[in-house]
Amino acid sequence: MQQWVAARIGLLLNKPVGPDREIAPREMGQPGPDIRLVGGALHLFPFAVECKYQESWQIHQWIDQAKGNVDETVHDSWLIVAKRNRTDPVIIMDATAFFNLLGRTNGRPGGYNGKPSSQLLSGSVGGRLW
Repeated sequence: MQQWVAARIGLLLNKPVGPDREIAPREMGQPGPDIRLVGGALHLFPFAVECKYQESWQIHQWIDQAKGNVDETVHDSWLIVAKRNRTDPVIIMDATAFFNLLGRTNGRPGGYNGKPSSQLLSGSVGGRLW
């Protein structure tokens, strides 16, 4: 799952993925977010990403884990990518972070709440992300 998510982030940001790159999946069992983002990649995608590929979903525990991986000096929020067998992956994220993200992609630099935030897409990409 981490490989797939890292690859998707790499495609979104047009950046290579790999152990010595700005985007890399973490090995299982390592502390911190499941996707390692540094430099420009972290500036463009400021989320602590947690990946879950499980049949039994314990969303509140996952959220607590994802929140624990947030470094407020570099992350805007947390984000969970979850999947079960024979289903498409879904994103679980904080509602305020979602609306701020949507606001920034629609030309509102501070998001919908008007508070300053890091520039998720650095102004280089606007409009819809999907």
